[in-house]
Amino acid sequence: MYVLLIFQRITKAISTKTNISTKADWHIIGEDTKEEIIKKRGIHPSFLNEQLEAEIKEAFLKADIQHIDEVFFYGSGCLLPQNKDKVKEFLQHILQKAPFM
Repeated sequence: MYVLLIFQRITKAISTKTNISTKADWHIIGEDTKEEIIKKRGIHPSFLNEQLEAEIKEAFLKADIQHIDEVFFYGSGCLLPQNKDKVKEFLQHILQKAPFM
């Protein structure tokens, strides 16, 4: 069983207090409990686009994402059901065979 856990964190730019961005740590945990961590820019329902999708797909070229059995996303912007659906659809497009929790 392979599990993908996505943890998002908020970071502030040092130059200005209003410039806030998110980063994401993608943890792929395999059957042998070996963990692979991929660090990318964060996912937010308001900022999903083809460029972000391409960046994520490129990061996963070396990872074995075809064997992921479950996906768990812990991030910002998903309080509203429609935003949760946006993120789910975005990730499902990238990880087509994995069920989402």
